[in-house]
Amino acid sequence: MFVEYKGKIVRAEQIERLVCFKYMEGGSLEKHISDDSCDLDWRTSFKIIRGICEGLNHLHTTKGKPIYHLDLKPANILLDKNKTAKIGDLGLSNLVGSTKIHGTNDRKGTKGYMPPEYINEGVVSNKFDVFSLGVIIIKMLAGNTGYDRRHEMPPERFIEFVTEKWKEKLQGTKVYLSQEADILQLKTCVDIALRCVKEERNERPGINGIVNELEKLEPEKDKISTNPAYYRSGVCQDIRQREHLFHLYMTQRGVAITDSNEKIIAGSGFGTLAVDDFPIRDGPAPNANLVGRARGMHFSAGMDDDHWLFCHSIVFTDTRFKGSSLKMLGDFAHENDAEWAIVGGTGEFAYANGAVTVKVIQSHNPATGRIFHLRIRAFCLCIPEKTKMGPWDKEAGAAFDIPEAEPPRCLQTVTVEYGDVINSIAFSYSNEAGEKKTAGPWGSHGALTRTIMLAPSEIIKQVLGTTSTVGEDTVVTSLTLVSNLTTYGPFGTTNGTPFCSQAPESNRSIAGFYARAGEAVNALGVYYTPEN
Repeated sequence: MFVEYKGKIVRAEQIERLVCFKYMEGGSLEKHISDDSCDLDWRTSFKIIRGICEGLNHLHTTKGKPIYHLDLKPANILLDKNKTAKIGDLGLSNLVGSTKIHGTNDRKGTKGYMPPEYINEGVVSNKFDVFSLGVIIIKMLAGNTGYDRRHEMPPERFIEFVTEKWKEKLQGTKVYLSQEADILQLKTCVDIALRCVKEERNERPGINGIVNELEKLEPEKDKISTNPAYYRSGVCQDIRQREHLFHLYMTQRGVAITDSNEKIIAGSGFGTLAVDDFPIRDGPAPNANLVGRARGMHFSAGMDDDHWLFCHSIVFTDTRFKGSSLKMLGDFAHENDAEWAIVGGTGEFAYANGAVTVKVIQSHNPATGRIFHLRIRAFCLCIPEKTKMGPWDKEAGAAFDIPEAEPPRCLQTVTVEYGDVINSIAFSYSNEAGEKKTAGPWGSHGALTRTIMLAPSEIIKQVLGTTSTVGEDTVVTSLTLVSNLTTYGPFGTTNGTPFCSQAPESNRSIAGFYARAGEAVNALGVYYTPEN
């Protein structure tokens, strides 16, 4: 360009330096956070939290000296059109290799996001940004006013407080996996955030550990499948087996004798088919005790082959196992010893599998029969049954229980309405087929309502409470639920006679409730089931 310089027109060159940044269509995170909570759905919120943590981890672990942001806040978290988080504005960032002390008057940053050791002593470390991260997460999940309430309650109560704020939003959101999976992520994020804002910096987690913790919560979408309408998936459980050992004797009497217990019904020249009704005794002698009958068939196939396939059901008739049965299947050739399979059973031997060692101990002409010694080794599944405990106090109110056709497997939610007493209880649970079922509310409305949403790995281990007399009736005045992760309650007024549901075995959890109730809950009992 040409410009005037000292009365003359001269040619001049002007150099300008410009810095170009990617345009972030989503703006900053700050506009999405209100006093109540974040206006984004949970899946997007979780994605943003993970993005911030991964970005911070990248800064803290960069080759050479780590970079500390020192002004991490929602206004500096930028979102693209897909709501992917980017950390911006590193104007206060420091290239530091270790903890650094600043002068007493050198305090730069945003109020509310600076850790106490920096405010009081000027200490800058890798835990500075971790503190700011915790503030951001809490404000995202609990809102600006909710952040201030974290001092009013213990951590486990604050986690439940935040979960309650998100409950309605989660129920109305179409999720990729399940509401339970989202709740687990939500509770974990709140727990991480509370650890990040601890007063003592050495008690705060490292950013690398946070990233690893969140990564474990990400659902594996490739493994997800939808069950067809005709299929109901049960829940996974540890099942033990019971071993059964038998020494039995089976008598075959051939068609050539008058009291034969078999009959040939097909003999085409290419094999033979016979139906059988063989007695089963507890010894080889004819006068040994009759304990059952082997009913079924045996047949051969082939012109000259003397191999027979035996297929029988041993139906027990003695008092101990009457009505139960074992299914045997196997090959028998000439008079040789054999091994048959136990391929099922009923009654006490339901789901049986095992083996039968077969030995002929007495043989006549094949037309007159044999005596087989059957040494049976069978294994049956011991499917755990529900255990009912309680109820505590049971004079007043109407009885309420889960339908017998829908026994509980594990609790999902519990809703308690209460005031001075426990007015009602309601809950949802999974049955044996994995289907969600609901029960209650049993009782009447209360002044306060609390819904507990359990994470997938969370189980209720214990129920505590108190009962007292109101008027002429005994009512439940307080209730506390203890899970493997935290304690919920007490709800109501903790006065009166205490009760406690101590599980009969350490590997059991509470799967449901039954009660007596009217205007209030008069008595409460629980279902115990083995842990999933």
